[in-house]
Amino acid sequence: MNSGERVDEGINLIRQGKWNEVAEYIRTLRGDDPLAAELVEVCLCVYRYASPDALRKGRRLLSAVSDKPELATRLFNWLGTAHRMMGELEAAENYFLRALEIAESLEEPRLLSATRLNLLLLKFFSADYQVLRRELPGFIRSATPPNAYWGKCIQVILDIMSGNLASARRNLDALLQDSRGVHRYTAREAEAFLLRLEGKTDLSVKLYLELTENFLGFSSPYAAITCAKAMEITRLKGLEPLPSGIIRKCVRLAEKGSWGEQAAGREIEALLRPSDAEAAAGVLESAEGYRKASLPLEAFTAGLSAAYLAWVSDAPVFPKALKFLSPLASLYPGMKNDPILGGFMRRAEPLMQVRSPTENERRIRAWLIKGPRIFVGEREIRVEDWYNKKAARAFIYLLLSPRHRIHIDHLFYLLWPRRKFAGKNRELLYVAVYNIRKAIGDPSLLTKRRDYYQLEDVWTDLDEIDNLIRLADIATDRDEKAAMLERAKELSEGDLLPGMLDDRYVEEYRAHFARLKRRLSDLIAQ
Repeated sequence: MNSGERVDEGINLIRQGKWNEVAEYIRTLRGDDPLAAELVEVCLCVYRYASPDALRKGRRLLSAVSDKPELATRLFNWLGTAHRMMGELEAAENYFLRALEIAESLEEPRLLSATRLNLLLLKFFSADYQVLRRELPGFIRSATPPNAYWGKCIQVILDIMSGNLASARRNLDALLQDSRGVHRYTAREAEAFLLRLEGKTDLSVKLYLELTENFLGFSSPYAAITCAKAMEITRLKGLEPLPSGIIRKCVRLAEKGSWGEQAAGREIEALLRPSDAEAAAGVLESAEGYRKASLPLEAFTAGLSAAYLAWVSDAPVFPKALKFLSPLASLYPGMKNDPILGGFMRRAEPLMQVRSPTENERRIRAWLIKGPRIFVGEREIRVEDWYNKKAARAFIYLLLSPRHRIHIDHLFYLLWPRRKFAGKNRELLYVAVYNIRKAIGDPSLLTKRRDYYQLEDVWTDLDEIDNLIRLADIATDRDEKAAMLERAKELSEGDLLPGMLDDRYVEEYRAHFARLKRRLSDLIAQ
C-alpha cells in the first residue's frame, strides 16, 4: 500500500465518523508512514473545522509533497478549504487552482471532481449565487457520485434561499436516503433550515440540537454555529432554551475555531441576554463576524434577527442593522417566507438602501494597483520609508487580505516562516504591530479581535474592483451596469504592488487580481 492509499483509508474512516478508529489509525501510521499520518491529521483538522491547526500542520508538509503530485493535490485542497473556513477566499482559490492544475495533469477524475467542487463552494461562500446556479447543473452531471452529492446539497440550499421550498423538500428527501457518515450532517443542516421556513420550528430546533451534539461528539468548533441557529429560533419564538451544559461547551469550543465559529460563540452569548436591546447589539456584532468569515447566509439571518430585536425594543442599533442588511437582502428572497421574521423583513425592506461606502468615507484609503499609495485621513503613509520593514509588510498584507484581518499565527508565519510563534519570538510580531499603530496614528484602526489582527474602516481599490464586478454581474439597468464596469476598468489599469517582487503572499493576490481582470473583460464583452 502506498502513501496515497494509506491517506485515502484514513479519509474514509473520517468520513464515516469513526473517531476512535481514526485516532488509532494515525498512531499506527506514524511508525509505518509518517508523511501519510501527518496528511491524515490535516484532513481530520479540516473535518473538525479546526482550520488554524490545519493550516499550521499543512504548511509544514508543502516541501515534503512537492515531488508527490497525488499527495500535493489532496494537501492543496485541504489548505484551500482551511483558508475558506477562515474567510480567506482569495488564498483558498489559489490553493484550489494549484490542485486543479495537478489533478488535470494526473487525469484523475476523483481528484478533479473534488477540486472543482471546492471552486464552486467558493462561489457559494462569496454569495456569487447567480454564477453558481448557472454552473451547478453541469457540475452535478459530470461529477463523481460523492461530489455530485455535495453539489445537490448546495442546490437544495439555493432553493431554500430562493423560496422554492417544494423543490428543496423533494430533492432533500432524496439526498437524505443516500447520505452516510459525517457528510449526512450537511444535508441535515439544510433540512433544519428548511423546517424553519416550513413553519416547523420545534422540529427545526430539535434537529439543530441533534447536530450540535454530533459536532460536540468529536470536539468540532462548528457546534457553536448549529447551536446559535437553534438559539435564534428559541429566542425569537419564545421556546424552551437549549440545555445550559451544551451552550457552555459550544462557547468554549468556539474559541478554538476560526472567525465564523467565534462569531457564533458571540451570538450565543448575546442571545442569552435578557434585554432585547442588549441582545440586538450583540447579535449584530456576531453578524459582522459571520460576514468577515465569508458566511453570508449566517450573516444575513443573524443580522435580520438583530434588526428585529432592535425594532421591538426601540434600540439605537436598528439603523445600523438595516444598513448591514441592505447589500444582502436581495440575495435571500426566501426569507420573506420565514414564519418568524418574514413579515418583519417585508416591512423593513424599503428601508434597506444598497450603497457601498466610497473611499472618502473610510479612514484608511489604499490604492494598491500602481501603488502602494495609502492615506489615513488626509495624511499620506509612506510604508516604503518605514525603518521596520516587517511592519511595512504586515501592513500591506492586512490591506490585501479579505476583510483586512489575518490570524495572528498566520501573520507571524508570513513574516518569519522559519521561526515558531512561541517564547520571545512573539515579541517580534508585537513590535511590528506597535510600529504600524504608531505610523497610522490611531491604535483603534488596528485592533486585536480574539486570534486575529484587524484593520478597521478600510477602503482599497482592489476591494472596490471586486465589489463593482459583483454588482455589475447582477445589475438589471444597462446604464448602471456600464458605469460600474467603466469604473472598475479605470481602477484596474496597472500592476498590483509592482515594487513588491518575490513575495509569495503578494503573488497570491496578483493571481487573484489577474482573475478579476479576466472576469471584468468577459463582462465588458457581453
